[in-house]
Amino acid sequence: MKKLLLLFIFNISILFAQEDVWLFQIHEMEVSGHIDDFIKLQKDFHKKLAVLGVKNNEWAGWQCLRSVTSGNKFIFLHHFNSVEQRVDPQIWTEENLKKLGLKWPEGNSFKTKTTGPIYIYQAQMAVNDKEPSKYWKINYHKFNNISNYINHNKSWGEMVVKKAQNEENGMNWGFATLISNGEWDDGKPQMYNGISFDGYATMEQMLEGSLYNETMDPLVQKWFEESQKNKWNLSQVGGKSEMWTEIASSFN
Repeated sequence: MKKLLLLFIFNISILFAQEDVWLFQIHEMEVSGHIDDFIKLQKDFHKKLAVLGVKNNEWAGWQCLRSVTSGNKFIFLHHFNSVEQRVDPQIWTEENLKKLGLKWPEGNSFKTKTTGPIYIYQAQMAVNDKEPSKYWKINYHKFNNISNYINHNKSWGEMVVKKAQNEENGMNWGFATLISNGEWDDGKPQMYNGISFDGYATMEQMLEGSLYNETMDPLVQKWFEESQKNKWNLSQVGGKSEMWTEIASSFN
């Protein structure tokens, strides 16, 4: 069996901002000890630096999310609107600390452990509501044809999500592809190379699946038929979903 590592760079649309290029990375970790202290540090310390970094055009944004099902599991999303920002980020510096009158915390009552590789994604599309989301369902996908995968998801955004925003406030959505398309084996992806985000205003919306109701079902069915007709749905060959609540963000 032959394994290939393929690198694809594409022109992309907008995800959560007004820039022409949008990259982001996901840093996954587990926290032990006093988790409340860890959360407080994100809100009172790291968020201030993240917001200053956006103002200084040092990056495009930052988010800290906590798992709904595993309270000690967190992810950080670092957003960039240029490759240069990603290569040489200048956010957590002594200069920025001085500007904000902050000092590095002395000693922690918790420990952190990185639990996964830090992957970099490139945004393909976003459908943004006027209200921010506080709860997120993150969907990891495996696809075997990037063009069909993009069409499959773009049509979902156009045909379903945009209409759903008329029914629900705080519903935001976007999807992206791994910059490195990952490792392949006999034409099959060996890792999750696509990702999408379903944002909700409340936990109830997320748990109930707001897109599936009497109003939205005909639109979902129409999208499904369109995807089947064009065979876009065949590109998506596996996936998983996880639910998160936002702890802190530079976006609101």
